[in-house]
Amino acid sequence: MKYFKASNVFVILLCLLGCSRKPTQPEHTNIYDINNTTYIHPQLISTIHVPYSYHWFNIVDTLAYLVSYSGQLSVFNIANPYNAYLVKTKNLNIDQFGLMAFCADNDIVCAAGQPGKLNVFSFSDTMPLVASIDQWQIDDMILKDKYLYAANANIGYGLDVYDVNVPGSINLICRLPNNYYFGVIKFVNDTAYIVQDNRVRCVDISNPATVHLIRDYIARSSISNIALSGDIIYTLEDANAVQGIPGGLVKYRILNDFLREEVRDENYAESQNYLDICGNYIFILSYTNIHILTAPADVNPKEIGRYSHHDINGMKIKGDFIFANCSWKGDVFIIKYR
Repeated sequence: MKYFKASNVFVILLCLLGCSRKPTQPEHTNIYDINNTTYIHPQLISTIHVPYSYHWFNIVDTLAYLVSYSGQLSVFNIANPYNAYLVKTKNLNIDQFGLMAFCADNDIVCAAGQPGKLNVFSFSDTMPLVASIDQWQIDDMILKDKYLYAANANIGYGLDVYDVNVPGSINLICRLPNNYYFGVIKFVNDTAYIVQDNRVRCVDISNPATVHLIRDYIARSSISNIALSGDIIYTLEDANAVQGIPGGLVKYRILNDFLREEVRDENYAESQNYLDICGNYIFILSYTNIHILTAPADVNPKEIGRYSHHDINGMKIKGDFIFANCSWKGDVFIIKYR
């Protein structure tokens, strides 16, 4: 295997497919080092394939979960990203309306239909169903320390917290009712950040049985996703035509009870709602491009490179790797960016 190296920042493209094929070159990629002094050309190492289109993609530690809209699950071991392999498959038997939310940890798998059941499976050899409750519409859910946090869009619900510590049970222990508590959930330590429309709500989850609202921030336009770094919040926002506010990547600084807008970059107004941050790097998916930006707190974000491929429609970041999704083909591309 050969690779090109520049200031210890390099990118390698790998497709996670079910069988190996001869590598081909990526369509177009320029990844620049942190000082913008040079660039390298990544290599496609191999391809592996799952034989269906997947709707959800999660990474937990060394496992990658690919789930179809009908509930077909495949789990890959990605401890060595250069040699990922299939661990197990399972049909989660989602109801006819399809999968709405999915999450997992090393012990359990949770899947929610629309409307229908919230099902909990044991991550054992056969992945048996161990608990199930009736549920309405969950927009997003995350497992944290054996508690399940679900953003429930049903009227009168809100942020629901379930205890899944006891095998074979799922118990609602707290509900923070509010019609706006549905959307994207992100965690930073003991704080949950929940996005809906133009609001970012900060919720204290230090005690899962008594979660409570800390602050309620209001942006100038509708937010589709957020990424957090210290006292900085990055958002992808839609344009506000009424007030003449453009969409794009927005950088906010948290100042006590309000957000101070510092940057609004219209170059990313056509994003696909995928935004993530890892260390000093921001990652934005914009149709055929994954944009990589520097993100130190004291300067404005600056694009230092991108990876282009017409099939990418999602991504996750883990350590030194970007996991770029081509869900309709059943593929995941792994890009080493540093």
